[in-house]
Amino acid sequence: MEATGVYSQAIAYYLLFAGFPVSIEPPLKVKRAFDPVGHKTDPVDSKQIAEYAYRFQDELTSWQPKDEILEKIRQLLSVREQFTKQKVALKNAMHAYTRQRVQVALIKKAHQETLAQIEKQIARIDKELAKLIKRDPDIFQKANNLDSIPGCGMLLAAHLLVITENFTKIQQSKRLASFVGIGP
Repeated sequence: MEATGVYSQAIAYYLLFAGFPVSIEPPLKVKRAFDPVGHKTDPVDSKQIAEYAYRFQDELTSWQPKDEILEKIRQLLSVREQFTKQKVALKNAMHAYTRQRVQVALIKKAHQETLAQIEKQIARIDKELAKLIKRDPDIFQKANNLDSIPGCGMLLAAHLLVITENFTKIQQSKRLASFVGIGP
């Protein structure tokens, strides 16, 4: 099947637990296997995905669910990033509001309370991340090893563990550097 994020997850789990082999391929990889088609429609896409699976069945990799702890860490990091963006946007709005000649006290107070709430949620997420990392000895050891590198804190360590699936998906440093966009 074609990777569609959360939309393909439910069917992938269902098929896997029903005993069917599952492979999830990037949409661009499937698209590049075919000549350009005029108008893109669901029936055309479905046919191409089925043909792709048939033609390349010996090259498909079997999909397996991610480690549960790593999946929880990934979800927490995603929500943390959303809160961090909201925090930056709110701080920018607060700064811009201080430049207003006429101000409403309620708006300033609402901004401050919302900012405090966002910061509280980020702190809660950080605590939960630390608990999850400590739960698995292997993940904990690798996170500590990464944290010992100057410039690499626990957040970066958590991201690297998720990206590399605890260094089972990407093990070579050159491949990791290329994957994250800092190397050829």
